[in-house]
Amino acid sequence: MLSLLGLSMKIFSPSSYDLVDTNLSEIQIIDYMCGFNKDFKNPILERIKDHDITVWSQYIVNDKVKQQYPNLKFKFDINTPASTCNIFKSLNSFKHIEPMKKFQNFVCSFNGANHLSRQFLTAGLHKFGWFNTSYSTKNFSYTHDDLDGSIMSYVDGDEEKFYRKFLIDPSNESKNFYESIYTLKYQDNKHNHEFNIGLLSNRIDSSFVQVVGETIAESYHPFMSEKFLYPIVCKSLWVAYAQPCYYTYLEKYFGFKKYNKIFDYHFDSIENPIIRLVELLSMLSKFEKLSIADWHDLYLLENDTIEYNRDHYYSQQYLIQLEQYAG
Repeated sequence: MLSLLGLSMKIFSPSSYDLVDTNLSEIQIIDYMCGFNKDFKNPILERIKDHDITVWSQYIVNDKVKQQYPNLKFKFDINTPASTCNIFKSLNSFKHIEPMKKFQNFVCSFNGANHLSRQFLTAGLHKFGWFNTSYSTKNFSYTHDDLDGSIMSYVDGDEEKFYRKFLIDPSNESKNFYESIYTLKYQDNKHNHEFNIGLLSNRIDSSFVQVVGETIAESYHPFMSEKFLYPIVCKSLWVAYAQPCYYTYLEKYFGFKKYNKIFDYHFDSIENPIIRLVELLSMLSKFEKLSIADWHDLYLLENDTIEYNRDHYYSQQYLIQLEQYAG
């Protein structure tokens, strides 16, 4: 049990999501909560929707969720040990050595837990020829048939025939990629971000752009984990394969800025996760064939925003901005 603001509540993590019941007046659900479908329904909230329960979570829930669950009272949690803000603070102590950027690689991407969206992302990076095993990770495996079936669950007919061309390859080499694991020697606790950023920072520094595979990007409601902070503290360019309107939330509620001078964020408004990913990868493709000197010049175009985002994090101004939405 956790005492918060003088109240006691029960905490539910991913390993105990199935234990959420209706016998509680106030609960805390940490992490991604299994996400939301296109109707903004959530499997955990569906079990408790007919009861008057206060739900503390790491989501600033939108009006569409509130309309689905009028009996529930939603609270954005930023004060408890497992809150969004305390997780974000995990990189506070990282002191980045700031070398002149010497790009040697186009894309890096670090993909840990086996969420469906990360299967889509790693398959797409591989199909575009951007998954460099010296710079990216895939800590899970899947089969060609699994991937094919998952794609068909989001697009079908002629649309499926079109979009699978950008994500899936029936060759034996690609099937071997899907079924292989490409990892680094992380700390025993994968959430030891201070250790992990030290392990990954040189790969981030050497890459033109980091593609952040956000947690459950196949969900339809924005969810911010600490993952986008890795390139921010490294003063690097990044884009996120995340939920629709992720960047809208990141700017409005957290105060971080987009790299609008070079990246087109049209993909952020696309609800379908397959179409959104293909649009994101297509947007990046125009940078692939540029020279290293060109990459460096583009990086410098966004230098003011890169510096702003880093300062916004280390000054903890984002916490001040989030405070108005807490509780």
